[in-house]
Amino acid sequence: MYFKDRLSAGGQLVPKLSKYRSDNCSIVALSPGAVLVGVPIAEQLHSNLILLLAEDIDIPGEPTPLAAVTSDDSFTYNPLFSIGEIEEFNMEYFNLIQQERMNQLHNLHLILGKHGEINKSMLRHHVVILISDGLNNGFSINIAKNFLTSVAIKKMVSIAPFSTYDAFDKMEQASDEAVVLNMVDNFLGVDHYYDDNNIPDVNTLLDISDEIALLWKHPKT
Repeated sequence: MYFKDRLSAGGQLVPKLSKYRSDNCSIVALSPGAVLVGVPIAEQLHSNLILLLAEDIDIPGEPTPLAAVTSDDSFTYNPLFSIGEIEEFNMEYFNLIQQERMNQLHNLHLILGKHGEINKSMLRHHVVILISDGLNNGFSINIAKNFLTSVAIKKMVSIAPFSTYDAFDKMEQASDEAVVLNMVDNFLGVDHYYDDNNIPDVNTLLDISDEIALLWKHPKT
């Protein structure tokens, strides 16, 4: 299954979430492209739409990031590495990892600028819908779940237009419910599955998030 664009993919996910129309919902986009997927859903569910930014922590010689950090300094190790590997990397690269953590935190705060930190009170006691524009693995789900550990939420739902089977397993393990429209065997990169890959810059996406209530459809019953 291919999609015209991310807004179209979000529209196809709306019916899968119709049972949450009477709930207080918050959508957490796991990437810039996921904000566009989330717009039609936020319109229908009258939900908040939040972009959770994270920066990778890389170490020399490894093509896969060791970890990621969010703007509130939530630090999540990549589950692709074993506990033993993580311990070994921390022993060898401890100072480098801590320096990268501080650098990436600084970068995130610069990006957020006037928009400021995510107000976690907007998520409290809500159905939180984690949304991706396509998942190859479950790392971003782990990052979001770690970010949410300090918030008492009602339920966590993970959704994506498409994912690999491995990523879907991670979604099911981490969430109360997982929804995917299409499962893929050979992941060819997120952009491959969209005809139109035009994504606004992060500042524009953060503006959309801030003003999402202006797009809400029909009074909520």
